[in-house]
Amino acid sequence: MRKNAKIDKQALVECICYLLFAFALLYLVLSGRYLQYVTPRMKPYLLFAAVVLLVWARTAIENLYVVRHRRHCLHCFVLVFPLLMLILPHRSVSVSSVSTPAQSIAAVQTLRGSAAAANLTPQPTAAPSAPATAESSEPVESPETEEQPAATPQPDIADSAADAENIEGTYETTDFLGNATTLHGYDAANRHITISDAEFYTWMDVIWANPADYDGWTLTVTGEVDKASREMDADEFIPARLIMTCCAADLTPCGFVCKWAQADTLATDTWVTVTGTLYQRQYADHSEPQLQVQSVAPAEPVEGYIYPYY
Repeated sequence: MRKNAKIDKQALVECICYLLFAFALLYLVLSGRYLQYVTPRMKPYLLFAAVVLLVWARTAIENLYVVRHRRHCLHCFVLVFPLLMLILPHRSVSVSSVSTPAQSIAAVQTLRGSAAAANLTPQPTAAPSAPATAESSEPVESPETEEQPAATPQPDIADSAADAENIEGTYETTDFLGNATTLHGYDAANRHITISDAEFYTWMDVIWANPADYDGWTLTVTGEVDKASREMDADEFIPARLIMTCCAADLTPCGFVCKWAQADTLATDTWVTVTGTLYQRQYADHSEPQLQVQSVAPAEPVEGYIYPYY
C-alpha cells in the first residue's frame, strides 16, 4: 500500500477506540474500580490488556496515511459496547439482587467444607454498599423477655480457640496458601469476637470450621440485611456480605443467620452492626452456628466485595 495525503478514517476510528479502551482499563485499575467487576488477582491481566491495546493504537497511527481500497469501521463497535458498559456510572450490587428464596448460606458451608478438606483457612479482603436502617443511631436492644437459646457448657479457655491466641486481642490462623494470618478483635477473656470488615471472610471460616469452640461466645459483625437468601422465619435475617470468587457474575451472600424478635423492622439491603450470642441450631440436615441477637445498630455501608481467593 502507498501513502495517502488524507487521513484514513478506518485507521483513525480504530486508533480512537483502542486508546479509549486502554485508558478506561488503566483508570479502572488505578482507581480500584475494577474490583466491582473482577477479583484483585485479575489486575495483571487487565494491565496486560491495556498495554496490548496501546500497541494496537500505535499500529493504527502508523496506518493513518496508508491508502485502503476498502474501509471497514463496523468492527470497532466490538470495543465500543464493552467500553460503554465500563465507563457508565453504576452502583455496587446489593444482597437482594443476588439472593433467591431457595438459596441457602451455601457460601459459608462451602468455606467450611473446603477448609476441612485442605485444613486451611482462606485470606480475607474488602466489602459492599447500601444505606443504614433503624430510625435512631442508637443500638436497639432485644426485649428482656425474649427467650435465649442455651449454650453448650464450655471448657476452660484452654480450648482450641484459646490455643490459637497469640498477642492479646489477636488470633493466629493460616490462609488457603498456608501463610500465617493474624486476626483481630479476639477477646478470649470475655469470650467476645469483633469481626472487622477486612477479616469477615476468615473469621467466618474459622468459626464454621470449629463451631463448638465458639458456642456461647458473643459476636459483633456488620453486614447488609438479607431476608431472601433462604427460607427464613419472620424473626430471622442475615447481616450478609457478598463474596466474589471470580467475577461479579458469581457474587454470593455470606453470613450468620440471626434470630431477633424485631427482625421485621429491618429493611432489606440496609447496613447494620449486630451483636449476639453464638449457638448451634439444626437447619435442614445439618447443624449450623447462628446468632441470638442482643442489639442491632445502623452501620455505614462498606464499599466493594469480599475477595477470598485473590
